[in-house]
Amino acid sequence: MRLPLAEMARSAVRIGTAVLLACAVQLPAWAQCAMCREVAGNQKAGAIVALNRGIILLGIPPLAILIGLGWAVYKYRGAAGQYQVPVSTEKP
Repeated sequence: MRLPLAEMARSAVRIGTAVLLACAVQLPAWAQCAMCREVAGNQKAGAIVALNRGIILLGIPPLAILIGLGWAVYKYRGAAGQYQVPVSTEKP
C-alpha cells in the first residue's frame, strides 16, 4: 500500500517538526553534565567549545538509532500476523 503524496508530505512535516522540537529542547542544556562542567571550567574557551561539540556529536548516533527504531515501529505497527507463507499446490 502506497501513501498519497499529500499524506507523505504531512508525515514528513510532522517528523521534521518533532526533530526540530527535540533539538530546540536540547539547546539550553548545551551538553554539559556536572563532571564536564568541572573539567570545562579549568580549560580555555576553545577547549570548552570543542568539548561541547564533541558531546553533541556523540549524541547523534543514539538519536539516529532511536528515530530509526521509532520509524520502523510506526511503519510496521499493524503488520503483525498479516504475513502468510504462500502454499504451493504443485507436487514435487
